[in-house]
Order: sequence, then C-alpha cells, then structure tokens
Amino acid sequence: MTGERTPYQEEHTDQSELIWRTPGSGSQPTPPAGGGDLVPLTDLPKGAEGGLRVPRIREGASVGCTCRPPRNARIAEKPFEARGCSGGRSDRERPRPGGGLAREPGGRGGRAGRARSLARSRSSRGTMDGGVAGLPALGALVGLGLLLRVAWALSRAARPHLLAARGRGAELARFGAWAVVTGATSGIGRAYAHELAKRGLNVVLISRSLQKLKQVAAEIEEQHGQSTRVIEADFTQGSEIYDSIQTALQGLEIGILVNNVAMTCTKEPVHFLDIPNIEKTLSDIVNCNMLSVAKMTRIVLPQMLTRKKGVIINLSSEVGRHPHPVATVYSATKRFVDFFSRGLEAEYHSQGILVQSVLPLFVSTNMTNNIIPNRYIKTAEDFACEALNTVGISSRTSGCLSHSMQSFFYELLVPEWFLFSSLGFKCTLALWSKLKTRMPSLKHE
Repeated sequence: MTGERTPYQEEHTDQSELIWRTPGSGSQPTPPAGGGDLVPLTDLPKGAEGGLRVPRIREGASVGCTCRPPRNARIAEKPFEARGCSGGRSDRERPRPGGGLAREPGGRGGRAGRARSLARSRSSRGTMDGGVAGLPALGALVGLGLLLRVAWALSRAARPHLLAARGRGAELARFGAWAVVTGATSGIGRAYAHELAKRGLNVVLISRSLQKLKQVAAEIEEQHGQSTRVIEADFTQGSEIYDSIQTALQGLEIGILVNNVAMTCTKEPVHFLDIPNIEKTLSDIVNCNMLSVAKMTRIVLPQMLTRKKGVIINLSSEVGRHPHPVATVYSATKRFVDFFSRGLEAEYHSQGILVQSVLPLFVSTNMTNNIIPNRYIKTAEDFACEALNTVGISSRTSGCLSHSMQSFFYELLVPEWFLFSSLGFKCTLALWSKLKTRMPSLKHE
C-alpha cells in the first residue's frame, strides 16, 4: 500500500475525517515504518485506541488546524496542502522521513516568528491603550458640544427681550390709528388696551359686559387721552355675533388686532369627563378660544392687506406647546391659536402683515385666580408692556424675559414623555397644590 491509494481513500477525500490505523494487537502496538491504512474516524470500533497515537503539543508550539496528522504517520499525498491547510505548521515545516516534522530556521515557531508575534502584541496593546486614553477627550468634546448647543438656544430665547429693551421693537402707531382688543375688560386684555393707548393708538374694546366696557373706556380716555369705542359681544355664542362686530368696525383704520379673549373649563385642573356641564362648556370654550381668533382675523385682515401693513397678536399659552393632562381641552385650544398664528405669519408676512403668537406662563389675572405676583409670575400690566416691545422682533414669544427663561428650562429639563407618565401626573398635581396656596380667590371659596 506504499504507493497506491485504496478505494476507501479515494472515496473519503476529506483527510480531516481519516485517522491512521496500523495493524497489530495488544494495548500499545507499534506501527510499521512504512505501513498503515487510512480509515474514517467514524469507522473506528469503540475502544480501539490501540492503533491511534495522539501527538503531544509542545509548549510554545503553534497550533492551528485540528487536522494535523499523528507525528509518526505516513503522509501519502500531501493531504493538507491539497486542502489549502498547513495543518497547524508554517510553510517552512516539512515532514521528516519516518515521522515527525523538521523545522527550518525562521519558521513560525522560531526566534524570528516569536519576535514578530511579540511585536504584533505590543502594537495591539498600544492601539488599545491609545483608544482608552482618547475616551476622556471624546467625552469632553461631546460635553462641550452640548453646552454650546444649550448656550445658543438660551441666547435665542433671551435675544428678543434684550433687543426690545434697547427699543428695537416696531413703532406700533405707524400701522394704523386704531387697535381692536377682545376680552378687554380685565386681565391681559385690559392691560393691552391701556398700553396701546399709552403708545398713541385709539382703542376698540370688545367684551360681553357693557358696564365694564364703559368703565375701561373711561379710564383710557382719562389717563391717555385717546378715543375709544365699545362693542358688547359674548364670544361663546358662536358665529352669529360677528356680523354686528364687522358692521361696528367699518370705516376704522385698524392697525392692530389683539385676539385675547379666552376661558377655561374650571378654576382647578380636572379630568375630561369631570368638567361641569360638559356639553355646554365644550361648545363655549371652542367658540371663545378658537372660533373668535379665526373670525376676528377674517374681519380685520382684508383692510390691513389693502394698506400693506398691520399687526395681529394672538394670545396662546405655555400649555399650548404640549398636551397637558387635567387641562386637556384648554391646552388643545391654545395649541390651535399657536398653530394658526404661525401659519398666518408665513402666509402674509411678505405682504407687510406681522402675526405674533404669545405664549405666557402664569400672569396674575382672574383666569389664574389672581395668583400673587413674584419674580416668576407677572402682573398683567408688566406683561403687556414687555410683550408689546417684542412686536417686530419675534413672531413667537413667551412675552417677557422671565417667562422665556422659564419656558426654556422647562423644555430642557421636562421631556414630554415625563408629562404623560404617572410620576409626571403626580408632579403636576403637586405643583398645582403649591400654586393654589398663592391664589387668594380659591382660598376664600
């Protein structure tokens, strides 16, 4: 069998499945120097270890493919080279006659090979150490980038108010002789009416209480010397009230419209189905907070376009930036006001019309139960003054510097998912309970 291949060898070409079996008997038979047959490993009888000699792996030797033959095996036709495998040895290792391997100088296991392995090990270790050492620098760059981003957003929030303080806002009297203010008998609407009159505009006051309208009109004429007109209208009644409003405004050069009128469902936060008299309340709040904005804009905007100038100021709210549980309906209506204002600004800015969406936080008014003012809670008069200074500078504003800073940090630190979580809901109720202690009108109920 020295120079011939058996049919069995021809059939099993995968040499990794072959072992060397030598004839003999006893516990440790010795294979002949030139004999032996290749048989599949699977065909070896159980317990027939006598003909298999497993080579011992020397310490430090290179171990590669598991198909390396026994040391004393006869290699018939270079099975490993045929399979593209070195059998775990270098190309410089050659079979030794009679068994074993002869190693030529410079092989993988030689000094040169060990030197190359050591060099590669040091190189990989140095690369790893360099990568680890670079992590603090990478973290510092990321932190610096985030810090710069926050600083840029903060400067954008503060910029309109800094410019307004330097008198960079629009000269309101140049847009027209008259200003129209809805919900003008109390709160922010009343403060806007007084501030506009102080800046040289005549004022049309619209609200549902004729007695209060006459009182505010008298105050404006006495304190600021400007002309006034009053229109009695209940904005919860729907579309039928706007024909009479349009008739009363005919012939006036209206330069500024302030859509301020609004209402809440209740004085305190409640779940949707707990809204008192829910059928009527839903109809009223939609008519008052949403329909009034669109209808009054439709009445006033055409004559502004004719003159190619005009200002429309729509009072939204901070709660209009995101959905707010236990104030769901109110926040949804204020969301409409904000979206309507931003879309209108994009449509008509090129034609000389300025549309501003104002999103205040807490202002001391009847709607907020006359909450006690402090550095975070503005009076209506202070708020209206600062907000009007931003007209012509910003089309979307919180109204004053204090509220802009609060809004910025609120957006930065309170993600929307937190508002909708059970913990966020509890925090909202806890905040309301704390604010309630500063609301005198609720303390007396």
